[in-house]
Amino acid sequence: MRWSDAFFRSALKIVLSIGLAQWPESFREDRQYLFPDIDFGSVGRDAAHSRSQFRAHAALLAAQLDDGRDFLAGPAPGLADVQAYPFVWMARGAFADVAAELLSGLPSLAAWEQRMQTLWTVERQQITAASALAEARSARPTTPESIDKADAQGLQVGQLVEVSPDDTRRGVVRGRLHVVAADRVVIRPSAESSSGQLVHFPRLGYRVTPVA
Repeated sequence: MRWSDAFFRSALKIVLSIGLAQWPESFREDRQYLFPDIDFGSVGRDAAHSRSQFRAHAALLAAQLDDGRDFLAGPAPGLADVQAYPFVWMARGAFADVAAELLSGLPSLAAWEQRMQTLWTVERQQITAASALAEARSARPTTPESIDKADAQGLQVGQLVEVSPDDTRRGVVRGRLHVVAADRVVIRPSAESSSGQLVHFPRLGYRVTPVA
Protein backbone atom coordinates (compact mmCIF):
# COMPACT_ATOMS: atom_id res chain seq x y z
CA MET A 1 0.00 0.00 0.00
CA ARG A 2 2.81 2.42 0.88
CA TRP A 3 4.64 1.48 -2.30
CA SER A 4 1.56 2.05 -4.44
CA ASP A 5 1.07 5.44 -2.80
CA ALA A 6 4.64 6.41 -3.76
CA PHE A 7 3.94 5.25 -7.34
CA PHE A 8 0.75 7.33 -7.36
CA ARG A 9 2.56 10.42 -6.11
CA SER A 10 5.19 10.17 -8.82
CA ALA A 11 2.40 10.18 -11.42
CA LEU A 12 0.57 12.98 -9.62
CA LYS A 13 3.66 15.18 -9.63
CA ILE A 14 3.97 14.69 -13.38
CA VAL A 15 0.34 15.77 -13.79
CA LEU A 16 1.04 18.83 -11.66
CA SER A 17 4.19 19.75 -13.55
CA ILE A 18 2.28 19.62 -16.85
CA GLY A 19 -1.06 21.20 -16.03
CA LEU A 20 -0.90 23.06 -12.72
CA ALA A 21 -0.64 26.49 -14.35
CA GLN A 22 -4.03 25.96 -16.02
CA TRP A 23 -5.88 25.00 -12.84
CA PRO A 24 -8.37 27.47 -11.30
CA GLU A 25 -6.98 28.93 -8.08
CA SER A 26 -9.78 27.46 -5.96
CA PHE A 27 -9.12 23.96 -7.29
CA ARG A 28 -5.36 24.37 -6.80
CA GLU A 29 -5.90 25.39 -3.16
CA ASP A 30 -8.15 22.39 -2.61
CA ARG A 31 -5.57 19.98 -4.05
CA GLN A 32 -2.75 21.61 -2.09
CA TYR A 33 -4.75 21.11 1.10
CA LEU A 34 -5.33 17.47 0.13
CA PHE A 35 -1.62 16.78 -0.49
CA PRO A 36 0.33 18.89 2.04
CA ASP A 37 3.46 16.78 1.51
CA ILE A 38 3.82 18.02 -2.09
CA ASP A 39 5.31 21.46 -2.73
CA PHE A 40 3.13 22.76 -5.55
CA GLY A 41 5.46 25.72 -6.00
CA SER A 42 8.51 23.62 -6.92
CA VAL A 43 6.91 20.58 -8.54
CA GLY A 44 7.50 21.94 -12.03
CA ARG A 45 11.20 22.47 -11.41
CA ASP A 46 11.47 18.90 -10.13
CA ALA A 47 9.68 17.35 -13.11
CA ALA A 48 12.69 15.34 -14.34
CA HIS A 49 13.05 13.66 -10.94
CA SER A 50 9.32 12.85 -10.82
CA ARG A 51 9.56 11.25 -14.25
CA SER A 52 12.57 9.22 -13.21
CA GLN A 53 10.66 7.97 -10.14
CA PHE A 54 7.65 6.97 -12.22
CA ARG A 55 9.83 5.04 -14.67
CA ALA A 56 11.67 3.37 -11.78
CA HIS A 57 8.37 2.16 -10.32
CA ALA A 58 7.29 0.89 -13.73
CA ALA A 59 10.61 -0.91 -14.13
CA LEU A 60 10.03 -2.71 -10.83
CA LEU A 61 6.75 -4.02 -12.19
CA ALA A 62 8.41 -5.09 -15.43
CA ALA A 63 11.15 -6.92 -13.52
CA GLN A 64 8.50 -8.85 -11.64
CA LEU A 65 6.92 -9.89 -14.94
CA ASP A 66 10.08 -10.63 -16.90
CA ASP A 67 10.09 -14.30 -15.87
CA GLY A 68 7.00 -14.84 -18.04
CA ARG A 69 4.28 -14.80 -15.39
CA ASP A 70 0.95 -13.34 -16.49
CA PHE A 71 0.35 -11.27 -13.37
CA LEU A 72 2.49 -9.82 -10.62
CA ALA A 73 2.05 -12.68 -8.16
CA GLY A 74 1.65 -15.55 -10.62
CA PRO A 75 -0.82 -16.95 -13.14
CA ALA A 76 -3.90 -15.20 -11.72
CA PRO A 77 -4.56 -11.51 -11.00
CA GLY A 78 -4.46 -10.43 -7.37
CA LEU A 79 -4.22 -7.52 -4.98
CA ALA A 80 -0.77 -6.49 -6.24
CA ASP A 81 -2.16 -6.02 -9.76
CA VAL A 82 -5.12 -4.04 -8.44
CA GLN A 83 -2.75 -1.78 -6.49
CA ALA A 84 -0.36 -1.16 -9.39
CA TYR A 85 -2.43 -0.98 -12.56
CA PRO A 86 -4.44 2.23 -11.87
CA PHE A 87 -1.31 4.39 -11.96
CA VAL A 88 -0.17 3.05 -15.31
CA TRP A 89 -3.71 3.47 -16.60
CA MET A 90 -3.88 7.01 -15.19
CA ALA A 91 -0.59 7.92 -16.85
CA ARG A 92 -1.78 6.66 -20.23
CA GLY A 93 -4.85 8.87 -19.95
CA ALA A 94 -3.48 11.97 -18.21
CA PHE A 95 -0.15 12.44 -20.00
CA ALA A 96 -0.18 9.99 -22.89
CA ASP A 97 2.91 11.22 -24.76
CA VAL A 98 5.06 11.38 -21.63
CA ALA A 99 3.74 8.01 -20.45
CA ALA A 100 4.57 6.40 -23.79
CA GLU A 101 8.16 7.57 -23.36
CA LEU A 102 8.47 6.60 -19.69
CA LEU A 103 6.95 3.15 -20.25
CA SER A 104 8.93 2.38 -23.39
CA GLY A 105 11.35 -0.54 -23.48
CA LEU A 106 9.30 -2.56 -20.98
CA PRO A 107 7.57 -5.21 -23.15
CA SER A 108 6.51 -7.46 -20.28
CA LEU A 109 4.78 -4.50 -18.65
CA ALA A 110 2.96 -3.63 -21.88
CA ALA A 111 1.73 -7.22 -22.20
CA TRP A 112 0.55 -7.14 -18.57
CA GLU A 113 -1.36 -3.92 -19.28
CA GLN A 114 -3.22 -5.64 -22.11
CA ARG A 115 -4.13 -8.57 -19.88
CA MET A 116 -5.37 -6.22 -17.17
CA GLN A 117 -7.56 -4.36 -19.66
CA THR A 118 -9.43 -7.56 -20.53
CA LEU A 119 -10.44 -8.31 -16.93
CA TRP A 120 -13.43 -6.02 -16.74
CA THR A 121 -15.77 -3.79 -18.67
CA VAL A 122 -17.27 -0.64 -17.22
CA GLU A 123 -20.77 0.62 -17.83
CA ARG A 124 -20.99 4.16 -16.52
CA GLN A 125 -24.31 5.64 -15.47
CA GLN A 126 -24.94 9.26 -14.61
CA ILE A 127 -26.68 10.04 -11.34
CA THR A 128 -27.33 13.32 -9.59
CA ALA A 129 -25.90 14.09 -6.17
CA ALA A 130 -29.41 14.33 -4.74
CA SER A 131 -30.31 10.88 -6.07
CA ALA A 132 -27.12 9.36 -4.72
CA LEU A 133 -27.73 10.80 -1.24
CA ALA A 134 -31.35 9.66 -1.28
CA GLU A 135 -30.29 6.13 -2.22
CA ALA A 136 -27.69 6.06 0.56
CA ARG A 137 -30.18 7.28 3.16
CA SER A 138 -32.75 4.66 2.17
CA ALA A 139 -30.25 1.80 2.42
CA ARG A 140 -30.32 -0.42 5.49
CA PRO A 141 -26.92 -1.59 6.81
CA THR A 142 -26.49 -5.36 6.96
CA THR A 143 -23.04 -5.48 8.59
CA PRO A 144 -23.37 -6.99 12.10
CA GLU A 145 -21.50 -5.55 15.06
CA SER A 146 -18.25 -7.33 15.81
CA ILE A 147 -15.08 -6.82 17.83
CA ASP A 148 -11.49 -8.03 17.47
CA LYS A 149 -10.67 -9.19 20.99
CA ALA A 150 -6.95 -8.85 20.21
CA ASP A 151 -7.27 -5.30 18.90
CA ALA A 152 -3.99 -3.48 19.44
CA GLN A 153 -5.77 -0.33 20.65
CA GLY A 154 -8.33 -2.11 22.77
CA LEU A 155 -11.20 -0.48 20.87
CA GLN A 156 -14.78 -1.46 21.68
CA VAL A 157 -18.05 -1.49 19.77
CA GLY A 158 -20.07 1.63 20.57
CA GLN A 159 -17.00 3.66 21.51
CA LEU A 160 -16.90 7.24 20.21
CA VAL A 161 -13.87 7.76 17.95
CA GLU A 162 -12.45 10.00 15.26
CA VAL A 163 -11.01 8.47 12.10
CA SER A 164 -8.52 10.40 9.96
CA PRO A 165 -5.96 9.59 7.25
CA ASP A 166 -2.30 9.45 8.20
CA ASP A 167 -0.94 11.01 5.03
CA THR A 168 -3.25 13.88 4.03
CA ARG A 169 -5.59 16.46 5.56
CA ARG A 170 -8.79 15.05 4.12
CA GLY A 171 -10.68 15.66 7.31
CA VAL A 172 -11.87 13.75 10.35
CA VAL A 173 -14.98 11.59 10.64
CA ARG A 174 -16.46 11.15 14.11
CA GLY A 175 -18.78 8.35 15.06
CA ARG A 176 -19.35 5.25 17.16
CA LEU A 177 -17.58 2.01 16.35
CA HIS A 178 -19.73 -0.68 14.79
CA VAL A 179 -16.99 -3.10 13.69
CA VAL A 180 -13.42 -3.35 15.00
CA ALA A 181 -11.20 -5.70 12.98
CA ALA A 182 -7.50 -6.09 12.32
CA ASP A 183 -7.87 -4.73 8.79
CA ARG A 184 -10.76 -2.25 9.10
CA VAL A 185 -13.12 -0.32 11.31
CA VAL A 186 -16.73 0.52 10.60
CA ILE A 187 -18.35 3.48 12.31
CA ARG A 188 -21.80 4.97 12.54
CA PRO A 189 -21.16 8.69 11.92
CA SER A 190 -22.60 11.12 14.42
CA ALA A 191 -23.32 13.79 11.79
CA GLU A 192 -27.05 14.23 11.30
CA SER A 193 -26.63 14.28 7.52
CA SER A 194 -25.33 10.71 7.59
CA SER A 195 -28.76 9.38 8.63
CA GLY A 196 -27.07 6.71 10.70
CA GLN A 197 -25.46 4.89 7.79
CA LEU A 198 -22.23 2.96 8.25
CA VAL A 199 -18.86 4.12 6.93
CA HIS A 200 -15.99 1.67 6.37
CA PHE A 201 -12.31 2.58 6.78
CA PRO A 202 -9.17 0.45 6.34
CA ARG A 203 -6.83 0.31 9.32
CA LEU A 204 -3.76 0.71 7.10
CA GLY A 205 -3.11 4.40 6.58
CA TYR A 206 -5.86 5.59 8.94
CA ARG A 207 -5.68 6.69 12.56
CA VAL A 208 -8.47 5.78 14.99
CA THR A 209 -8.52 8.14 17.98
CA PRO A 210 -10.85 7.54 20.94
CA VAL A 211 -12.82 10.65 21.98
CA ALA A 212 -12.82 11.17 25.72
